[in-house]
Amino acid sequence: MEARATTLVAVGAGCWLLTLVYFAAQPVVAAAWDPPYSVAANTISDLGNTSCGVFDRPDGTSAYVCSPRHTLMNATFVVTGLLTTAGAVLTRRRWPRRALATVALALIALTGLGAVLVGLAPADVSPAPHVVGALLQVPGAVGPLLLGIATVRQRPWEAVPSRPRPGETDSPSGWVPGRRGGSLSWPSPEAERRTVSVARERAPASTSNLDL
Repeated sequence: MEARATTLVAVGAGCWLLTLVYFAAQPVVAAAWDPPYSVAANTISDLGNTSCGVFDRPDGTSAYVCSPRHTLMNATFVVTGLLTTAGAVLTRRRWPRRALATVALALIALTGLGAVLVGLAPADVSPAPHVVGALLQVPGAVGPLLLGIATVRQRPWEAVPSRPRPGETDSPSGWVPGRRGGSLSWPSPEAERRTVSVARERAPASTSNLDL
């Protein structure tokens, strides 16, 4: 059972890695434009338009759009969306059992579904569903941020130093491990005094050895 769970998590992580295919497909699609695709004048959605012509923007402007490789772009939207959602679902057991982590993964999965909608409903064919899918990309920026916050306790190297709680082991050498997640704590005042005392006792012996 545990091995199967580990496999599912690995598959989910692999799905997220495969979403990088988007960054390979986008320049390939844009390279087929004539006149050239403009990052400033055109939108990402333009890459998936199925027809050529001048299209009006919601802000009142217009731009010429002609994407010969629109099929590749729309297929990439769909595949990337499915991989994103699958990754969020399959890696769930790897993340903390906290409401914040659940919400974060739900937002990421929702973003994936939005990308699928963008690919299935090009802007020049089904504007309304396309806009909905595009707006669902917003949670894609919030989800990973919330997921990072939800896993802070599992990343001891980012823990803020604090003095040990009652019952924790003191170390005269400096840092000591805390109780949760291997977090680090400052030595207590008693430990600091013992360290100074031991250092003073050893000082004369060290000096005599140097004289020899």
